[in-house]
Amino acid sequence: MRLEILVILLVTGVSMASAYPYIYESFSVGENIYCMDMAEDASAIAVGTVSGKFYLLNDELRIIEVKSFDSGIVKVSISGEYYALATINGKIEVYKENKLYSIDLEKTVNCLDISYNGEVLACHGDNLTFFVNGKEYWSKEISPRDAVLSLDGEYIAVATGDGNISIYKKDGSLLWKKEIKGAKMVAISEEGDYIALCTNDDLYLFDKKGNLLYKKELKNIKDVEITQNGNYILCALPKSLVYFDRFSHKLWEYEAMGIEDVAISEKGDTISIAYWNGNIELYNNSKELKPKEEVKKEPELNLTKEKQEREEEKGFTNVVFIVIAAIILILITLNKVKKKR
Repeated sequence: MRLEILVILLVTGVSMASAYPYIYESFSVGENIYCMDMAEDASAIAVGTVSGKFYLLNDELRIIEVKSFDSGIVKVSISGEYYALATINGKIEVYKENKLYSIDLEKTVNCLDISYNGEVLACHGDNLTFFVNGKEYWSKEISPRDAVLSLDGEYIAVATGDGNISIYKKDGSLLWKKEIKGAKMVAISEEGDYIALCTNDDLYLFDKKGNLLYKKELKNIKDVEITQNGNYILCALPKSLVYFDRFSHKLWEYEAMGIEDVAISEKGDTISIAYWNGNIELYNNSKELKPKEEVKKEPELNLTKEKQEREEEKGFTNVVFIVIAAIILILITLNKVKKKR
């Protein structure tokens, strides 16, 4: 019995050791990146740069469109057929293939989100404003640090400067509010069933009713994202990405330095990373998916020689584990046959 348990642990260990994302596409816009977002199905990526360039890329990081503006692009958001961008001087432009309308807030936008139906949410100064068809639907003076829309546009999660997380309905009515000192960034699932919140050093996960599902201690969290089904949470740290499920299990941690923005697809199988130096990378995060047969550009792994050697050693160790597990299974079988005789 003990041998059988050992076999299970060995096989499980091999499986867990291989559960990390791998890069399959990379591209450089050639200048510093301010912001990036990815469509929920990973079909398109929006990028804003310090110099005022907006890039719309496809799922292979090929350029679909480039737009130039007089000031830096500080926020971008993409969902379904819609995408929006905000410049440093407070102008928002919304597109559905072609430009639909512009909004002039006259203040720098510190958060921007667009729903699958084209509703727009923006933080500017002390105000949080919700727009429908380009018209202001409501505005609240609540000093927002970050705010996000559920994909269907029905729920809004807000982290405020006075240390609170608040959940609003589409009509602006408050659903619930909790005090979380240092509330910094928020993310919400498709229909508002799960809300991830981070402070500088803690990750929280709430359900739609405001129940705290778990709290995890981390250090210097830069960003947090959640899959649309609410099953997975991605945290960006100064030197790595950390991936959790909604039951608080840490699934993996991946080394990545210089991250400016991250995004995750609706089920978590694709992760995009934008770096300050202008690089964008796409990662496959699904063990079921296979690498593309042809990668047209060399992946930019940025691995040191020492790290490459560690990865090779890890692969060798996994092979050894598998061999040992096979031998133990054979011994168990032989032992059972002997006892029957």
